[in-house]
Amino acid sequence: METKKLIETFPKGNPARQIDIFKAIDYYIGLENVYEIESSINFTLISEEKTCIFINKNLPFKVKHFILAHEFVEYLMQKQKPFANFPYYIYKGRDKKFQWKVNKIASELLVPEVVLKKIISEALLYTDRIKSPLVNELSNYFEVSINVIKIRLKSFGYEVVL
Repeated sequence: METKKLIETFPKGNPARQIDIFKAIDYYIGLENVYEIESSINFTLISEEKTCIFINKNLPFKVKHFILAHEFVEYLMQKQKPFANFPYYIYKGRDKKFQWKVNKIASELLVPEVVLKKIISEALLYTDRIKSPLVNELSNYFEVSINVIKIRLKSFGYEVVL
């Protein structure tokens, strides 16, 4: 499913600003199948019966929010693949190209381009630079880490002054 369709299916906020990753996971996987564990590795298990997402319980909320989106995107990308009779474990941490693609899609779901550009264009009416306070506000607004915001801004050619 395309990013745009997912955002339209699971809008969050008024006006809608991003996908509600919790609703999307609940719809496709079931929130009861998301487990917080003592592990430095976050991963997804897919079997014929169900899919489970495992995330590090000690991470800050904004990081967990992004990881849930990341794992959800991995699930969507992998769920159509034929699996053997045993659970399919998704951990492709060593595949940098795959991880880059998953992170890009996850960031598009959580920080949609049209919303981010609208906020930035309005902010630039009052300042000539994107500084830390604005980046912090965007981080809170989208419920993602400052690093995700900085990467997203840079991907659109905005210079961030910290």
